[in-house]
Amino acid sequence: MKKFSISAALKQKNRIAGELTVALNTIKRDNSRPETKPLRSDIPALLELIGHKSEDLVTIKAAIAAANVPIYLELAKLEEIKARISFFQSLNTTEGEISVGGYNSEKTVKHVAVVNQGVVDGLIAELQKMANDAQDAIDAFNATHYIEVNLS
Repeated sequence: MKKFSISAALKQKNRIAGELTVALNTIKRDNSRPETKPLRSDIPALLELIGHKSEDLVTIKAAIAAANVPIYLELAKLEEIKARISFFQSLNTTEGEISVGGYNSEKTVKHVAVVNQGVVDGLIAELQKMANDAQDAIDAFNATHYIEVNLS
């Protein structure tokens, strides 16, 4: 059993996921080759490694999820705030005279925005402050709470 802070466990999870991706990509790259070319990778060993890394990834993800139950409200809030920021960043706030059409059919259309860019910028700034506060709470929790996992 190895003990990790949740912060360290999240880093370890990302490392495992990265190692798994490398192994999968290596198999994908080297699995089929001209018969005359030497095998560049030990595919059976990589398949075994994938099995172990997959088990480790599931183990650490489950432990992190269980440990995050007390902070789940902040996690859900942060996810929703990020979705709202993304929405407002992509919101069309075009205003004024816009030329539309193509060759021999160009015309001008006046656009108005109900929510203009100034309002959007203010909303994003407010949401970003809320996201920062939620992330700070999550980071503090993750730094002070621990999990124990048995990894290969």
